[in-house]
Amino acid sequence: MRPESETPEPPTSPAGPAEDVFAPSAQAEDTLHPHFRLLRDSPLFAPARDVLRDMHAGFAHCRCLVEALRTTAFDSALFDVSLFAIFDAAGHCISVRPGHPRFLISKDGSTAAVDTVLAPPGPEHPAGPGLGGALFLKLQEHPWLLDDAAGKPLILAVEDSHGGDEAGVAGSAAMLHFLFGNVQGLKSESHASASHEMTRMFPNGFFSQVESENISAVLLCHDHGTLAKFNRIGQEGTHRAKTVRMLRHGHCEPAADMTSAASPFLYEVGQRGDAHERWNEGTMLIHNPFARHPLPRGWLGASAEVELKDGAVVCIFSSAFHPLASVTETMPGDTPAWWMEMRANLIARQMATHPK
Repeated sequence: MRPESETPEPPTSPAGPAEDVFAPSAQAEDTLHPHFRLLRDSPLFAPARDVLRDMHAGFAHCRCLVEALRTTAFDSALFDVSLFAIFDAAGHCISVRPGHPRFLISKDGSTAAVDTVLAPPGPEHPAGPGLGGALFLKLQEHPWLLDDAAGKPLILAVEDSHGGDEAGVAGSAAMLHFLFGNVQGLKSESHASASHEMTRMFPNGFFSQVESENISAVLLCHDHGTLAKFNRIGQEGTHRAKTVRMLRHGHCEPAADMTSAASPFLYEVGQRGDAHERWNEGTMLIHNPFARHPLPRGWLGASAEVELKDGAVVCIFSSAFHPLASVTETMPGDTPAWWMEMRANLIARQMATHPK
């Protein structure tokens, strides 16, 4: 982790020796979050477990985050850890906050506040009224008035990991329609209808609403608050485990534009040679054209940045591979090669039959 010389220290308890986040504690077993117990005990999540254990030293000083991983706030805490990894990989000095905003990040003489917005639980499409409503609720909280955010660019990091690949592909287009309203340069397919109710209520978009000029940008994160993301990172890095095999399939942007149809992809995790998944993979920073405190372009470290130019949406990709969403199928490590090949062929046929 980079030193925090450019940001104030978070008001947390003094840092002590970094304990193993999975070490036995005095906490009763039945009070631990079921996903935490799964991550701690299952051989299928050995790569994710080791990744999180390694990362723990970087945020061990923030007791609230460590405790949240073990309790009812596991999902939001895992999203926080993935954001920490994105900012750290981009070279930011990071201050983890116990409340709101969740982070202060600094680089190249600029400092920004980052707060989180989580997709509401349930079957509702993530880019529909539920997540749109969550953004409006966040707007009504006036987070830019908090002491740590005042006078700084404010980024809302949106966790978009519900609903699988189909919802994720729809979610990107729908979120852009929701934020910008009806503008040029967006996909016109039926996916955008997922946010129809919100765009009908606010045809000019979220960024045109009163006080939204205080939001500098929205960071849309696909699949980042999930165990699958951590598992894949570990399997393709230094924490490869023989106890697990994974097939990842989904859809990605085929080129640096937002108008063409998504392209399918399929691969076995850990079998791509030197190609390794990065923490920022699939992140999209969407700039507010009316922001009071604009962000420098290319500063945050997202894999794609979207902005409005001359009334049209323009997207710049920093990587040739930008997944919109995906599904990771996890199998025991002794799954035979013939079965993996059969499953991969079936998935490929399904994606060819039902293109996005």
